[in-house]
Amino acid sequence: MQPDTKKGLLIASLTYHGTYSAYRMMYRKSGSDQWDYLQIGSSSAVLPPGMQHWDIEEPGLRGQVFVIELPAGDYEFTSWGVSSGYATISPKQNFSIPFGLPEGTAIYAGNFHFERQSGFGATVTGVKVSHHNQTQRDLGIAKTKIPSLASMDIELAMDTAPSMDSLYGGNSTSFDVPPIIFVR
Repeated sequence: MQPDTKKGLLIASLTYHGTYSAYRMMYRKSGSDQWDYLQIGSSSAVLPPGMQHWDIEEPGLRGQVFVIELPAGDYEFTSWGVSSGYATISPKQNFSIPFGLPEGTAIYAGNFHFERQSGFGATVTGVKVSHHNQTQRDLGIAKTKIPSLASMDIELAMDTAPSMDSLYGGNSTSFDVPPIIFVR
């Protein structure tokens, strides 16, 4: 970032345990109707998970660390989603995990972890989503990706948003199956 920038850096990670799918955390500028997101994976296996580069890869755990430049301001994580084949999973209700992003600063917003709770074959139909502080692991990876982060002070948004073992009680699953047409 330039010294006179009107932007800040958001640092966060997404991880999953279970079946490869598209895992997404939604965020927006406070008061805005426009959402953006962090996402790992895909709802259809374009590349098998073993052929992709993961920042975080341990037995049963895969994930990415994100470093995103955003205009300074107040933001919030408001929802999450999983797309797995024809299934789409979302929380029963939205929530707010606020974080401020001052000009010229970097903020670590934590790790959002998706754990498969139910499924149908390889399709994920239920998840538990948690939010935890993984500062040591995530900032180490971020500083390896972007060496200039080593000279920056990185603030912890986790001070205002404590760890949560379950982001907003349960989830809702819908299926969008295309019609089957029989041809003789």
